[in-house]
Amino acid sequence: MANPTGCQDAGRVQRWGAVTDAFLTYADPNRVPSLLEEPPACEFSVLTLNEGWPEDLERFAASLAATSPGASYELLAASNASPDVEAAVRGLAARDGRVRGLFFSQHVGFGAARNAGILQARGRIVIVADTSIEATGDFLSPLAAALAKPSIGMAGNWGLLSGDLRTFHETTEGEVDALQAYCMAFRRADAGAVGLFDPRFKFYRNADIDYSLRWRSKGFRLVATPLPLTRHTHREWESIGEDERERKSRDNFARLLRSWRDRTDLLTGGSGAESVKGVAG
Repeated sequence: MANPTGCQDAGRVQRWGAVTDAFLTYADPNRVPSLLEEPPACEFSVLTLNEGWPEDLERFAASLAATSPGASYELLAASNASPDVEAAVRGLAARDGRVRGLFFSQHVGFGAARNAGILQARGRIVIVADTSIEATGDFLSPLAAALAKPSIGMAGNWGLLSGDLRTFHETTEGEVDALQAYCMAFRRADAGAVGLFDPRFKFYRNADIDYSLRWRSKGFRLVATPLPLTRHTHREWESIGEDERERKSRDNFARLLRSWRDRTDLLTGGSGAESVKGVAG
């Protein structure tokens, strides 16, 4: 389907690995080639990652299309070794030329999968999005407005504040210490200097804080801005047992502290009321 508001040449046949039209398939995310040095082909690259809940992807994709019909964007939807999600991506792409697929033939970790998506992004602004969210209005324009200020490195809806890097509190407005990966946006041109997610984060939890602190360490400000987005059940969190998710969360939090425990200088000094991150949160 032709789509004048999507990325240029969205349906072209690419010549990297196992690729057919707008679909790439890899077993190793480290082999996914980078497009970061290429000029932007559209305004936004919206990146999703899903490992078994195609209905969530379809809900998100439908809400994005409905609320931003004239926006110049691509939806780069990654399937983490899920035939059902891959089929959903192919169905979406058949109906909308703005949709591309990145398929992993074996399960890969959160950080490495997210990095592969960032490397393949062709939009001027990259938006890391979780398929548990749903757009109820245009959220692309406010993100672009926030990122129009060069001092702001990342923007999103759900931010975190901390006074000690041990406990974090959620906020949806103002300068923050970290942004949650439900929705985090940044300029693609800055990604090369800042770097990517730490691929050692196999589980998603706290990987977003680590990545946010990378941006803070490069001198960028992070801002939370109210966006027309709704959060639904986070399927990966709900799909694993309490003991396993606490173990994985604790391991990731320990990794976070090993990297940043002495960098309280990066914090804004803000505070909040409800703990949502940390070993027990």
